Amino acid sequence: MVTEVRGFTDRQKEEYFRKRFIDEEQASSIISHIKTSRSLHIMCHIPVFCWITATVLEEVLKTREGGELPKTLTEMYIHFLVVQSKVKKVKYDGGAETDPHWSPESRKMIKSLGKLAFDQLQKGNLIFYESDLTECGIDIRAALVYSGVFTQIFREERGLYQDKALQSPNGHLDLFLRFLLGLSLETNQTLLRGLLTQTGSRSQTNQRTVQYIKKKISKNVSPEKSINLFHCLNELNDGSLVEEIQQSLRSGRLSTEELSPAQWSALVFIL
Repeated sequence: MVTEVRGFTDRQKEEYFRKRFIDEEQASSIISHIKTSRSLHIMCHIPVFCWITATVLEEVLKTREGGELPKTLTEMYIHFLVVQSKVKKVKYDGGAETDPHWSPESRKMIKSLGKLAFDQLQKGNLIFYESDLTECGIDIRAALVYSGVFTQIFREERGLYQDKALQSPNGHLDLFLRFLLGLSLETNQTLLRGLLTQTGSRSQTNQRTVQYIKKKISKNVSPEKSINLFHCLNELNDGSLVEEIQQSLRSGRLSTEELSPAQWSALVFIL
């Protein structure tokens, strides 16, 4: 219980994955991958995220030969959702692993869970009650078989318009914005094929989004919002991320003197 509150140290992260994966070479490969992605390495401070990461990487290593492992939070959570859907299909519905992940019932449940998460996020609630599930049309007994999904933050909503997140006084929509942008990438949409509606090519839209974010960064926004916008560029796999950060520091838009230790950590975390 103390570990859950305090989180894992770097040593404990490695211990977790070495105990989780008996194959020493596989464990070393996973630890090495996590270290190369600072997003994942920092998030593995949270014990439950170590479990999510191990669950995803174990499945990906089984099914993907020689391909890239997930390296952003959006990719990791999408893979986790797919794995949980497969587990539910096989364990509770009597299906086979080769069956399509998304049935009409599973699509309805995931969308209901997405609505629940987004509604409660807007209200600032961290805990869901049975009445909250009922309001979103979720049968509590049916939802129990998706219990693994409740350990993550997943929202599939389109109702967030230009940078409402930037206007939120306490930053409670920041992470949602990052996931929303991450979901716009075609590579991530491919993983959710059968759940998301096909929207066609988004390359031009994504490029406009990148330019809009850079325009916002060029203005004198607060360090917190600048750092969140850098995170957004990271989720969009924008290659100029490091250059944008360096430019902001050189120009004085992001002053080193204004950054708190936590903000410095966040900035290093992105780099």
